[in-house]
Amino acid sequence: MGYGKMSNKFRASIRTNRFSGASGAAFQKSVHDSMQDVISEYKAFLDFIGGVTPEIIRSALEPTFDLSQQYVPVEFGTLRDSGFLEITKDGTVVMGYGKGGVPDYAPFVHERMDQEHQPPTRSKFLQAALDEDFTNVVQRIEEKLGELFR
Repeated sequence: MGYGKMSNKFRASIRTNRFSGASGAAFQKSVHDSMQDVISEYKAFLDFIGGVTPEIIRSALEPTFDLSQQYVPVEFGTLRDSGFLEITKDGTVVMGYGKGGVPDYAPFVHERMDQEHQPPTRSKFLQAALDEDFTNVVQRIEEKLGELFR
């Protein structure tokens, strides 16, 4: 797998249902724009490391996902239970909440900075975990790659 193809093998997402009206469209755009910086940084990183297998990437992201599970607000547990880290059939590593739009409030909880949450939970729970654990993800991938070449 070449360097250029790896950037297409990772996605981070908070799935949204289609919202109607101007405010719904504006919210969807806000969610999309907010996640683009995080996704761009990870794609650049994946371009840098090249031919890493999806299994190594998924494994390196497991502690990041676990951290996001600590940060995700919990009222009934539905949002936390909707979290996923998986490899798709095409080899893309996907991590997110609200797969298939369930629960439909996942993007609202993630993006609403004006809502108070009991620490350590917070808004931007996935983004915070990705930002905070980025250096560790790099180290874990380096370690796994080192193991492959020993």
